[in-house]
Amino acid sequence: MSLRPAAKRSRISSAATALAGGVDRRAGLLLIAILSALGAITVLLADRKPLWNDELFTYYIGRLPGAGDVWSKLATGVEQTPLFFYLVTRASFAIFGHGQVAIRVPEMLGYMLMSVCLFRFVARRSSPIYGLVAALFPVATIAHGYAYEARAYALVLGFSAAALLCWQLATEGGPHRRLAALGLAVSLAAAVGSHYYAALVLIPLLAGEAARSLARRRVDWLVVGSLSGALLPLLLFAPLVREAGEYTTTFWALPTWPSAVRFYPNSLLDRELPAVVGVVLAVAALAALRSSSGPSVRERALRRPPDHELLMLLTLVLLPFFGVALGKLVTGAFTERSVLPAVLGITILIALAAWWTDREAPIVALSLLLVLTMFAGVRLAMRYDDAKADAEQQTQALHFLEGHSEGGVPIAVASPHDFFELSHLAVRDGGPRLVYLADAALAVRYLETDAVDLGVVGLQDIAPLHVEPYRSFVASHPRFLVYAGHGAWDWLTSALDSSGANTRVFARNRRNGDVLFEVKRRR
Repeated sequence: MSLRPAAKRSRISSAATALAGGVDRRAGLLLIAILSALGAITVLLADRKPLWNDELFTYYIGRLPGAGDVWSKLATGVEQTPLFFYLVTRASFAIFGHGQVAIRVPEMLGYMLMSVCLFRFVARRSSPIYGLVAALFPVATIAHGYAYEARAYALVLGFSAAALLCWQLATEGGPHRRLAALGLAVSLAAAVGSHYYAALVLIPLLAGEAARSLARRRVDWLVVGSLSGALLPLLLFAPLVREAGEYTTTFWALPTWPSAVRFYPNSLLDRELPAVVGVVLAVAALAALRSSSGPSVRERALRRPPDHELLMLLTLVLLPFFGVALGKLVTGAFTERSVLPAVLGITILIALAAWWTDREAPIVALSLLLVLTMFAGVRLAMRYDDAKADAEQQTQALHFLEGHSEGGVPIAVASPHDFFELSHLAVRDGGPRLVYLADAALAVRYLETDAVDLGVVGLQDIAPLHVEPYRSFVASHPRFLVYAGHGAWDWLTSALDSSGANTRVFARNRRNGDVLFEVKRRR
């Protein structure tokens, strides 16, 4: 005789509860296992993926002889990342050497710190199984891509997550309250010391603390004082901030409100991920609200986190809009990755929503863990393929140029990104002498920004970059070759066409469509 629907539901609920109980009891070991496997895969990705343009800034500035030399280079405005980030990078160089993995070790550790802090933040408000959901969720988003990129963003994620956890602990009181407040100040200082835009994380924390103060009818000066830790790097590095703001006449990424909206689909790199997660939560919530066996609506309302934490998290999710406002009012610049801590708010809210919608059996948590594991596995495999393709493309491009170079005939690379990456590779593996033709005015005319051109010019004294002024080079070279790769920041080909130069296709890379032009001055 078949079981009645109620009996079937009871069996499913009992099995899910038993499984979740086992996961909860072993959550610490499972977290270690997840992070160990993820760390090993991230090391493989870091070893496979070649350094790209922005990471080469980190590489060459980080290898300067002393911290004073780094400060001097940053004071030129050529790089807008704080000194603390470079001190961390230099420490990694001193311990692990100067390889592709070594330069990315701080970012790997920052990502792991984020995962642990997300786990603890959510587990303290629900149970460990939902903490695992929070720890795993960012792997399926764009956030993990920064775990093996030698830039500041993974460090900002790690320190920001640590600040959220320390704030949660400090607001609860207890014997470790003062230590948590100190951790909050240090975490915020380290986040802003890694990237100036991390100061935006102060906004949701202030919003949450303001709500808490209103509810308590008094200000918690210990916590408020700890929040001021975010201001310390801005004061210490004020000269660098000023020079960075004055370096370029036009930045390449201007702040617009649509760019704030685009952050959300772009940060959830798998477009199917939010849809699947939303369906799982919606179905579970509907079933929970219609169920007579689970907690009542009133009981569920009592399960939610404190109001000040919810306000903080919701404000954190809106971080892209604060970033655009900052760009419009102060900096004149905005990139989506500069507000990446918004992913922390999204992650925590999804994990807590799963906890809220689950009935007596955490079916939603188990379902999300399965979905996220699948998405993370697919995403990691795709990232490995992308890293491999990037490495092969750079090597093949260099071989293409070497095979078609002529003695004494210079090869100008049109894209400054391609030029920096290929020049770095040519020094390491041997290759043709490449040149970049710089002209900030022409860059502004054709690209509406001179930032990328100025970056190449500003690093030529510390990196293997051969840079020549465009006009004098063209005037003194009746014949030269131009490598037009993928067109990123390429104003050179447009300028040559407008000047009436005689150009023809000299060679074509059949594998990726890149073209090597021959340029002759018209008589």
